[in-house]
Amino acid sequence: MAAAGEVLVVDGGLATELEAAGLQLQGDPLWSARILQTNPQAIKNVHASYLSCGADVITTATYQGSVAGFMKYLGLSSEKADQLLQSGVQLAKEAVTEFLSESRSSERAMPFVAGSIGPYGASLHDGSEYSGDYVERMTKEELKTWHRPQMQSLITAGADLIAMETIPSQKEGEALVELLREFPNTKGWLSFSCKDEQCISHGERFADAVKFVINSDQLMAIGLNCCPPKIVSSLLATVEQTGEVVQSKVNLQSLHWNGKNLVLNGLGIQVVEPRHDATGQQALYFAPVEVRVLLDKSLVGLYKLTIDNR
Repeated sequence: MAAAGEVLVVDGGLATELEAAGLQLQGDPLWSARILQTNPQAIKNVHASYLSCGADVITTATYQGSVAGFMKYLGLSSEKADQLLQSGVQLAKEAVTEFLSESRSSERAMPFVAGSIGPYGASLHDGSEYSGDYVERMTKEELKTWHRPQMQSLITAGADLIAMETIPSQKEGEALVELLREFPNTKGWLSFSCKDEQCISHGERFADAVKFVINSDQLMAIGLNCCPPKIVSSLLATVEQTGEVVQSKVNLQSLHWNGKNLVLNGLGIQVVEPRHDATGQQALYFAPVEVRVLLDKSLVGLYKLTIDNR
């Protein structure tokens, strides 16, 4: 989705801007998702504001929306609830179209629309999205069953990617990544909520939670959100210090090295430093995670990628 080495700017808080415009969201079990029904133009206005500020990715007003939630709190049928959820993508796409038609810059790239999916706990309206306690009484399959209608709706509506946000537990993160596999042509990102410098909200180590999902070729990014900025660097450092190695193989046709950047399935990963690895093999190291491409010509038709967090 991005050219090699390109940095994409994601929009900011949607609810914050809606509240600044005078809308009341606090205490609402649907939070900003209710505005999809009551004042959709306000949502488009926020999208337009972020686009005018340079956002390359805008996220839909569906974080706390769900088919079940719309049926319960808005009295909608399942069909109408699904349509309302899809309208979040449609509003974002309309905002993009209108922005580009009014833009004076012919060089402005087409912004992406990310369909936002929050954790199951967001639907409970009890703060458990920041503890993840509910996963102790739910199986991974039950979590997938809950999230499936939302993911299906957003993808059907044409979201460019899926933003799985504020996920408090490793189990739910794994469930979402497994669910994403049911939609093999869809990309996404996964972001955990964290409680301290080592652990995500439910208590698992951030490094362990990342270890499972980092192998997904559908994830464009893995990160964290809704946590104090002062702990971000320490959390990222725990991943770098694991020393664990995860290996996967990629078709050579999908991998291109242009002398400066690795291009994999159309995504660019900026080079850190070409050098030889500890074994003496010529290697290229990339950021943000160190992706080591071993230039081993004996690997006919394949290059081996090693995620090396040393």
